[in-house]
Amino acid sequence: MTAPSRRTAATLLSLDRGVTPDLPLSRYRRALVAVPHPDDEAIGCGGLIACLAAQGCDVQLLLATDGSGGPDAPFNAVEIRVAEYARSAAILGARERARLMLPDSALRRNFVQLKRQTASHVRDFAPDLLIAPAIDDPHPDHAALASCMAALAFDLALPLITYEVWAPIQATHVLDIAPYLESKRQAIQVHQTALRFGNYLRAALGLAEYRSLLLPFRPGVDLYAEAYKIFL
Repeated sequence: MTAPSRRTAATLLSLDRGVTPDLPLSRYRRALVAVPHPDDEAIGCGGLIACLAAQGCDVQLLLATDGSGGPDAPFNAVEIRVAEYARSAAILGARERARLMLPDSALRRNFVQLKRQTASHVRDFAPDLLIAPAIDDPHPDHAALASCMAALAFDLALPLITYEVWAPIQATHVLDIAPYLESKRQAIQVHQTALRFGNYLRAALGLAEYRSLLLPFRPGVDLYAEAYKIFL
C-alpha cells in the first residue's frame, strides 16, 4: 500500500486508487454518526466530524449506550458522561440526533432493540452518509452497533465510513486532520471521566501521528491523520 499523491484536506484519500476512488467530503449534506459510548465520537472520528461540519454538512450523532461504564465508574457516571458528550459534540460542530441510553457493555443482549431504534432514526433523518465503528472492532458494543449500521447501509444503498477505536483497521482511505486537530484534542479533553481510566488523548493523537504516514510527506510539517475503511 503506497501513500497517495497530494490532494485536498477535505477529501478522504484513497490508498489504492485502482480499487476505490477518493471521496470529496463536500458532496455530503447529511451525515449520521453512530456512537457506541460517550467519547468514541471524539476518539474515533473527531477529525472527520469537524471536517464534514466545516463543509456545511449537517452532522448528527446517535449515541447507543448510557456510558455507565464499569464498576469503578462514579455513581453518577451517566449524567456526567452525557454532559461531556454534549460538549464534545458542540466542539466538533455536530448535533445530537438521539441518545438511545441502552445499558453500557450490553448492546449484544439488547441487539433487537438496538437494531429497531437505530433503523428508525436513520430512516427518519434520511442521511446521505453513514459513519460507524469498524465492523471488526474487538469491543462487543462497537461490533454490535457496527453490525446494525452495516446492514442499514446495505439495505438503503448508503455509503458507510467505518472508524477505528480499539484496534487499527485495514484502511481504504485516510483523512488529513491537521486543520481539525485542535477541535479533536479539545473534544477528547472534555471527556474527563474516561480520561481518569485511560490516556485516550495521548493514544488518539499518537495514532493520528502514525496514520499520517499514509499522507504525502511534507518535510518540516507536522502531519496528523485518521484512517477509515469505506464501503461505497
